[in-house]
Amino acid sequence: MSRFWEVRPLATVCGAFFICSAAAYLLPGYISAIVAGFLALSAAALFIKPLRMRIQSKIIPALLLASSIAFAVSAFYFGVICGKISEYKGDEHEIIGIVYEVQSENIYSGRYKLNVRSVDGKKTRFKALLYTTYNAVLSDGDEISVKAIASDVSAYTRYFDYKTYARSQGIEIAFENNIPGSIGILESGRGGPIYWLRGLNRNISKELSRYFSDDRLGLVRALILGDRSELSDAVKRDFTRAGLPHMLAISGMHLSVIIMLLSGFFDLCKIGAKGKRVLLFASILFYMLLTGMPASVVRASLMFFIALAAQALMRTPDPVTSLFFSGALMLFLSPASVVDIGFLLSFTTTLGITTLGAAFSEKIKTLKEKALNNKTVKSGMARLLAAEMLSVLGNISSTFSAILFSLPIVWIFFGRISLVSALTNLIFEYPLVIIIGLSAAIAVLFPIKPFCLLLALPANGLVQATLDGVRFFGRLRGVMVSLNYSFFPVIAAVFAVVVIILLIVKKFSLKSFSLVCVCTFAVYLGGVGIYELAAGRSIRAVYQPVGKNDVICIRSGGVTLVIDSSDGSKKDIQIADGLVSEYFHSCDIDVFILTHLHVRSVSQIAYLLDRCRVETVLLPSPYDEATEGITAEIEAAAMNRGVFTGYFPTDEDSVIKNDNLKIEIASISFTGGSSHPTTSFSAGYDGELLYVGSSSANTAQSDFIDEKISACSALILGRHGPKQKRPPLISTNGIDLSYLICGGSWEWLGDCFNLYGKEPVIANDDTPVLITVRK
Repeated sequence: MSRFWEVRPLATVCGAFFICSAAAYLLPGYISAIVAGFLALSAAALFIKPLRMRIQSKIIPALLLASSIAFAVSAFYFGVICGKISEYKGDEHEIIGIVYEVQSENIYSGRYKLNVRSVDGKKTRFKALLYTTYNAVLSDGDEISVKAIASDVSAYTRYFDYKTYARSQGIEIAFENNIPGSIGILESGRGGPIYWLRGLNRNISKELSRYFSDDRLGLVRALILGDRSELSDAVKRDFTRAGLPHMLAISGMHLSVIIMLLSGFFDLCKIGAKGKRVLLFASILFYMLLTGMPASVVRASLMFFIALAAQALMRTPDPVTSLFFSGALMLFLSPASVVDIGFLLSFTTTLGITTLGAAFSEKIKTLKEKALNNKTVKSGMARLLAAEMLSVLGNISSTFSAILFSLPIVWIFFGRISLVSALTNLIFEYPLVIIIGLSAAIAVLFPIKPFCLLLALPANGLVQATLDGVRFFGRLRGVMVSLNYSFFPVIAAVFAVVVIILLIVKKFSLKSFSLVCVCTFAVYLGGVGIYELAAGRSIRAVYQPVGKNDVICIRSGGVTLVIDSSDGSKKDIQIADGLVSEYFHSCDIDVFILTHLHVRSVSQIAYLLDRCRVETVLLPSPYDEATEGITAEIEAAAMNRGVFTGYFPTDEDSVIKNDNLKIEIASISFTGGSSHPTTSFSAGYDGELLYVGSSSANTAQSDFIDEKISACSALILGRHGPKQKRPPLISTNGIDLSYLICGGSWEWLGDCFNLYGKEPVIANDDTPVLITVRK
């Protein structure tokens, strides 16, 4: 430990600033201010001569001072600036602002990012979101005037913290307008350099569309412009499941390719060293602004600027010091970066590569030299092959280091990780580097169309091959695992403690660290095996009402089913995916059962298949011309995504069998002309779980319930509930329910007490209920 701050004092101080910024974010503003004052006084006290002579170290006052500044900056930003913005919440205000990004527009709503210039006639400057319940038809650079109600930046689902994401973008507040035509456009095309750069970004995208199309164009735009808006959800899902989501965010690798191309071009033009540094600095600064200054690009650019400065001063730059200094500088200028996922992933992966990865590389370099100079092996080809295998091992070790250091961030923000990340990074890194180079050349040289066409031919082939390869890995069953096991935090904490102890006792080495990693992974696998073995002897189900309907997830014997009688919104699918991951520790859905057909079901299924890995979709058989069209569209959407589609009858009781699970669905009927059927089903072996979506005393549903209720351990009364607004009139004799669950707070729940003799558990949109029934 002491050796690190002796060799890298600046990195140590910047590291303290980084850690304290993260700690200050978690504390209230006034506590951060108190801590900042205490640390500042402590730093000042160390300049008193007796104390200074006793300590005999400059690093401790520097650490205290850096920590004090970190807490003070965080307290000022989150306590004062954000606090002042929060005062607008809850009231209607007249705001004037400039649209700097159109996030989404459809016939139902619009979402826009604003640079607010005044509120109620008072000049101010801050960023905000504008929500409209209609399509406002706005464009980048429009200066608008609107009356809107200020509120919190709301989260769309409980599984994605949109508020934290917005905060990382410098947005603390949202304004909502519900009156069509009430937004006045004061002037179009404003926004200054930012608007001009966004326009240039769009023009480059337009030129690229001449040579690429569909997902190929979306991937190229993401790789060189940082724009993922045209990238389909399916491609994003495949890259995530294959362990390559970082490839879609511009970072050090992408910037390195751009710098290499620029450097080669400047060398070809025979520009001197000083002029080359100036041009590289200006080019990277321009590129950083062109891409919208995402945190990963800013971090990589700052490190490059530091390297250029060191080169100008004839010094050798230290990557670790450059990384910590650039990270601390970003947090000083923008404290909200402490929750920016892109920045945190970029920082941790680079830290892993420059520390542990560099150590592995040095060791492997030594082994490679020994292999090449090994005279006991007579065959030169054998020595060369051994050296190349060691080079591959070096690439794997760098990837492993990046994954290991970023694992805490992945666990906190995503809760899941790909098991093939090291392999896919090794396979696709070089093709993606070539794609970046070819695409960047096309973007720069687009006036020379014959040359661009020549480059576009291999580029399109390579892009398509990459997409196909990533799709193959992304659709493998079990390729992504959940980290939401309750014992995972304990294992992570023990791992961190062991590493710290090794550092303190000065026993830390590649050998000891590798041994700790192997042992930790073995313990994790053992824990997962024991947990899944125990869970395999039970049926687990999670029930959560969503909007007007219900989502039910069931897992038994390693098979995951999602029964979703939702209204087809994206929110419902996101919740289903989140429930499966959080409660079942799975990232795969084996069977998705749609309980009724509606025109909105088409987009529901398409979004589900693009977001999750689904093996089979089961639909009710169509019963009229309209539902035949719906099932045809769903089947086509599933076929295009390589998913099997099956059907179950609607006019009679049906049974869906699996090796470990049996679902019996009552015959479906409609009442009152509603598109929502009267749905009931039981799941298990002998009806351990009974769901009543909606039923009526005069339908076949009641007979189904009478038959199944006595063998059930759990009864779920769905949000729609029985049509007669009270539980079915069933005898309580022989009924022993372990769970009685009701969706929503209903006035007639008192009847449940008298009927079943058990107090019901209330489930609502924010409170899913887990059911565990032993086999």
